[in-house]
Amino acid sequence: MNKLVTLLTDFGWRDPYLAEMKASLYAEWDRFGAGGPNTVVLDLCHDLPPCDVGAASWFLGRVHRRFPGGTVHLAVVDPGVGTERPLIAAAARGQHFVGPGNGLFDFLRTEPGLEVVALENPLYFRPTLDAVAATFHGRDIMGPVAAHLAAGVPLRQVGSPGGADLLGRLDCPGPATAPGTGLLGHVVWVDRFGNAITDIEREGEGGAELEAGAAVRLGGVEVPGPYHTFAAGPVEGPFWYWGSGGTV
Repeated sequence: MNKLVTLLTDFGWRDPYLAEMKASLYAEWDRFGAGGPNTVVLDLCHDLPPCDVGAASWFLGRVHRRFPGGTVHLAVVDPGVGTERPLIAAAARGQHFVGPGNGLFDFLRTEPGLEVVALENPLYFRPTLDAVAATFHGRDIMGPVAAHLAAGVPLRQVGSPGGADLLGRLDCPGPATAPGTGLLGHVVWVDRFGNAITDIEREGEGGAELEAGAAVRLGGVEVPGPYHTFAAGPVEGPFWYWGSGGTV
């Protein structure tokens, strides 16, 4: 089976940034004579809200479980590019993850057997023919490292081992119990159909209460539900249901 490298960014499609980062993958495979023909580069999404690390984390946290072992996920939503935030690679669930340590991979924190390294080995960065740009680590560092991991370079060869703290933390880490109001969740994504997807999980805190009939309120308005399908909900006004990702 071919290897997979997935790409997730906020770069959009009209600028040269995505093309340059993809080029860095192929250039590394060409330079070392590995990867390339045996590796599929798959675009997940490049229309993430600009600089929205939380949205990127939600997106990858949802979809990575569908991919086979050996997949390398390169995710670059990096408003702190050029600062002291670390650049990292991690291994979990038989997959690799490469990106900034700014909370984007916070969803990996509780994965058993998690390994995280700080990217510090310049051998696997962009060749010194071009200096590493302070504002484009996705092209010059993270892209090349992802290429080498897909080509079979061991995780600990591309950086120095560290703990889960290297992952960073999101400003909005998830639902929490709020005194007097029950479980306070957050809308983390609004899809093209108008679904306001939250971080309240069916199997998580609050799920049992909702199954037992607890009310869902959004902006002070009580929202009826759960409904099993879209067609079962009211034609006018909001309603809630358990989405295919297991959340309200």
